[in-house]
Amino acid sequence: MKILAFDTSADILSICLLNGQNQFLTETRGELKHAQTLLPGINHVLSQAGLTPADLDLVVCSRGPGSFTGLRIGMATAKGLSEGTGVPVFSVDTLDALAYPYRYCHGAVIPVLDAKKSRFYAALYTEGRRKTDQLDCGHEELLELSSDYPQVLLTGPGAFLLQKAWNDRRQGVGLAPGPFQAVAASLAVLGKEGFQEKGADLPGMGPVYLRKSDAEIQRSS
Repeated sequence: MKILAFDTSADILSICLLNGQNQFLTETRGELKHAQTLLPGINHVLSQAGLTPADLDLVVCSRGPGSFTGLRIGMATAKGLSEGTGVPVFSVDTLDALAYPYRYCHGAVIPVLDAKKSRFYAALYTEGRRKTDQLDCGHEELLELSSDYPQVLLTGPGAFLLQKAWNDRRQGVGLAPGPFQAVAASLAVLGKEGFQEKGADLPGMGPVYLRKSDAEIQRSS
């Protein structure tokens, strides 16, 4: 299958194109400028592979949690490509993709996104399986959640911030190395598996938000 996957959940934009056994990757680090960088990045990997959007078999994007604006841009772009070409779309939970490369690690794996306001989007995985809900929580809750596991690996764009917040209060914590291009590659693999099992996203599928946006909070106050 020819699969285009991209992650817009954080300030690191990661794009992957799988064409059989060939993999084309690109990564852009910036201040959530995905509206300006996503389509040029997609065009870049398509050009590298010698393909057009109509040649694709599947488009995969992250569904969240993550940046409200970033997720909306990613989902809208995926749906736009689908509308224009008829290629199906499948979205994948961001935390699942962040944890996927470490599914064979011993102990617990905690993928982390910076949720701002001293909070984190995170979940706990063992042996590649999610053991908790997707959480919007503080570092104390994650410290307690991980207390039963002697070895913990933190990964994702917010991993360093969580490690810093813990301030050496527990032993056995490792930090997965970057870069995060693997996120888009993981999305492609998980998207293919999910699509083959469940079929394409329903037309009304949207991003997964674990909290209301600031604008929604202001409107309801």
